[in-house]
Amino acid sequence: MFRSISLRGLIVLTGVATGVFIFPKVFDTGIYHVWGILGGLSIAVIALAFDYALKSLSARKVFFSLIGLGTGVVGAGLVNLVTRSLFMNDTAGLVVWESSTILVLGYLGLITGSRYGQEQGGMSSVSVDRQPVPQEPNYKILDTSVVIDGRIADLCETGFLEGIFLIPQFILQELQHIADS
Repeated sequence: MFRSISLRGLIVLTGVATGVFIFPKVFDTGIYHVWGILGGLSIAVIALAFDYALKSLSARKVFFSLIGLGTGVVGAGLVNLVTRSLFMNDTAGLVVWESSTILVLGYLGLITGSRYGQEQGGMSSVSVDRQPVPQEPNYKILDTSVVIDGRIADLCETGFLEGIFLIPQFILQELQHIADS
């Protein structure tokens, strides 16, 4: 616990130090130290937010999301390479067009990769020495004799049997018929 807090603190300090160092160099004056601190702190907070958000995701989903993002950005680069000549004299239009294609295609690639990683995560894995890992619930279908016997309730209370117990509609009708007679 202490280790992760100190690592996060180090990330924040590194972000602040980087902001203090870079902002005066970019703006060529010394009055931007406060902006450098705020900028570096913002970058560190964004990095920590990503860390927190990625904890709940599987490594497979993150991997495929990054692959999709990379594919989308490369695709946007190719589209921008082809369409750059359309904006010969319009630099502002070129900047808007290129940023839009990178954002849109990168986002579409990220979402597509994420969905693919989620679908791949749902598949059962098979190893050499083990049976396939079941991905569906463990259903148990009860018949008339089991319900009439009544010991199934005791077994359920002890926790000896696990899973979901199903009683088909025709079994309920048969039990109703037995109860009526």
